[in-house]
Amino acid sequence: MNLNLRSNAVWSALEVIISGLSMFVLYRYVAIELGVDKLGLWSLVLATTSLARFGDIGAAAGLGRFVAIALSRNDKPLALRYMDTALIVNAGLYCVFAVGLYVPLQYAILTAVDVGAAKDAIELLPYALTSFVCLNLFSVTVSGLVGAQRADYKSKVAIIANLMQLFFAVWLLSTHGLKGLAWAQIIQYALAMVAGRLLVVKLIGSSIADVVPRRFGVAALKELFQFGVKLQLANIISFLFEPLSKYVISLVGGLHILGLYEMSYRYILQFRHVVVAPVQNLVSAFAYLENADGQTVKPLYEKATATVFVSAATILGGAVLFSPMASFLLLNRIDYYFVFCSAVFGLGWFCNVVCTPAYLLGVSRGSITWNIVGHGVASFIGPSLAWCFGQLGLQHGIVVMIMLGLSIGSIMSAMMNLRNADLSLLPSRSGVYEIIDKSRIAVRNLIRSGVK
Repeated sequence: MNLNLRSNAVWSALEVIISGLSMFVLYRYVAIELGVDKLGLWSLVLATTSLARFGDIGAAAGLGRFVAIALSRNDKPLALRYMDTALIVNAGLYCVFAVGLYVPLQYAILTAVDVGAAKDAIELLPYALTSFVCLNLFSVTVSGLVGAQRADYKSKVAIIANLMQLFFAVWLLSTHGLKGLAWAQIIQYALAMVAGRLLVVKLIGSSIADVVPRRFGVAALKELFQFGVKLQLANIISFLFEPLSKYVISLVGGLHILGLYEMSYRYILQFRHVVVAPVQNLVSAFAYLENADGQTVKPLYEKATATVFVSAATILGGAVLFSPMASFLLLNRIDYYFVFCSAVFGLGWFCNVVCTPAYLLGVSRGSITWNIVGHGVASFIGPSLAWCFGQLGLQHGIVVMIMLGLSIGSIMSAMMNLRNADLSLLPSRSGVYEIIDKSRIAVRNLIRSGVK
């Protein structure tokens, strides 16, 4: 089977770049039309709905790994059974969670906003929950594409969906406010989910009737659950990082500071995604190689670590240097706090990104205990220290502590995943030089082609 690594990597990077540009335009438009405070409010409501992931039993966690293993044995019906089982179970679960957690999440939101913003936040909650359900079903759907080594299809769907979101947001925002933004996001995920399912059926289905998920399997659910419950625990703890960080910022800094935090956080995060998105496909590639006869992951892992190191240093470093201009483009001024946050985020995410191949190797092998520990350090220790600094009035220390927790957790989990393997956390010098030389040659050839 062709692992399709080059096409997957290129389209994954394009997905992040285009979605980042789309987000940049959208955030600027929201800031101009509604103000930074409204952007902070929407960010807080979305972060609150992500707490619904606590109830996921893990049926979809690691789904791409199981699809890849089934396809390595040339068993397409089994791959589709994994897909259908995960989709059916998660559709039921997330709909129940959205209804059951509506009232508790109202109280969670009210603890983090002032009285003047409470009414708007509660009105947005149903839309945010609907968007959350659609997002997670879309994620389940495209896991089949990743498992089939066609992450490029997933990226193409996501690119079109992001552009549609931008179109509908601009159309609806001026007349419906933040509700228009919410509707645009719902439309984006719903249509992307349908398109993703059609592509899954094209790749591993046997007829058009397979568009409707109907191959539920108890044995498949048991396998997904036994592996997925641990991975889902890691995911849940990881997802807590963002909402807990934002709650701390809101409590000690207010919505205006949270709005600036959100802008700088998303700004750097998009550049981080440019680096990480291509290597997310390594889970299914590692799983496929380790279950196919005569294959080894070492060459792919070493190449991935060198590529990630060079890419992260170049792209995140460039994003930090460009942050004053980004601040001016977003806010019509160079905001010192935005630039400071961008620098801290750039360093913290660099540490996180360098550890990604080791993290994903652990997932592909089903050994994720230390991934859970690392997420725990990032999600709880960082925000806790940030809250302490906030109580002392040290606004800059809040961001530093949040990213320090992230960096320590990432390095810890990566080193422990590699402790019994003949693999290194950092790339070799020769590996780094090889990637730099290839990049230099590629850029030179591109320039020459442009000149011609």
